Amino acid sequence: MRRPWMAPAASLLAYVALTAVAGWGVLQHPASRVIADLGDPLLTASILHWNASVLPLSDAWWQFPNFHPTADTLAFSEHLLGLSPVATPIEWLTRDPLVAANL
Repeated sequence: MRRPWMAPAASLLAYVALTAVAGWGVLQHPASRVIADLGDPLLTASILHWNASVLPLSDAWWQFPNFHPTADTLAFSEHLLGLSPVATPIEWLTRDPLVAANL
């Protein structure tokens, strides 16, 4: 008798295990470690923090605080709205943008 949920469950378990092995250094201390260089991971963390604290797609949301005094600067970068449904609740719970980006 075959259970239809076994294949997705096995895939999820394999994905979680591979992610834990590959990201072990960051997962040990997610609030203080950054993957690879300090550029892109910190930019990603700041954009995810911006998405968690400002209403997405509003006029204020486009005013990401970089490249001052240029307006609508989020248009110059990735908006990461696809990651926000996962990262925003993590940030609201932990109150730490780096933890939300790392997890």
